[in-house]
Amino acid sequence: MKPLDQKSKDRLTVVGLLALEALFIFGAVSNFYRYILLGISVDIVLAVLSTVGTVFLTVYLAVLLVSYLDKRKLLKSFEK
Repeated sequence: MKPLDQKSKDRLTVVGLLALEALFIFGAVSNFYRYILLGISVDIVLAVLSTVGTVFLTVYLAVLLVSYLDKRKLLKSFEK
């Protein structure tokens, strides 16, 4: 088995981060639901932590996307 190239590693990293973000979103929604409708008080702490994790991952992925697009723009300008 040959090692992965950098492009494949970057793609796998982004897919993993998106999966982690989906888990945080699911956790936030289910914990807010359990707190509001069922009245389980510990779930508000978990919901807030999941929401904070989601915010951090969303910002990180947005910065990653913007830097990727800027890099592509810079490389295309060098081609001309």
